[in-house]
Amino acid sequence: MANASSGQSATQRFVRVLETFTPDRAAQSASEIGRHAGLPSSTAHRIIADLIATGLLERDEDRRIRVGLKLWELTTRSSQPLWLRQAALPFMEDIQAKIGEHTQLVVLEGDDALCVERLSARGAGENITLIAGRLPLHASSSGLVLLAYGGLSSGSGFSAAL
Repeated sequence: MANASSGQSATQRFVRVLETFTPDRAAQSASEIGRHAGLPSSTAHRIIADLIATGLLERDEDRRIRVGLKLWELTTRSSQPLWLRQAALPFMEDIQAKIGEHTQLVVLEGDDALCVERLSARGAGENITLIAGRLPLHASSSGLVLLAYGGLSSGSGFSAAL
């Protein structure tokens, strides 16, 4: 149920706050979060305070706000990508040992390749893929594999590529 003038529910506004965190913005001030989330300052500060109180966000030594350990724990605990990662990791290690290059596990998520795991090798070429990072399907080798073979999913609810 929405009670904000924007028509968004509290959950939707919480998600907007959480979505402001990116690899380039891992720690932010409350004002920065509000600006990136497009929320009034008072609303952003209230939501941030609630998220800090529950441990989903944390303040660092510089008083900047980061994603909290509890949020990582809750999202990782029983997720389907974690199960897939655990099943694939021994095979990924074998592949990486043989080819000596980066090995990635990605899943099809909308129009993106979402990286679940990445193993990197010393001396391998540059790799811009980040764990939990997204790349367009057409602009990444893993994405192209998903485009080519994505219809061959094992029925797990998503397609994956190594």
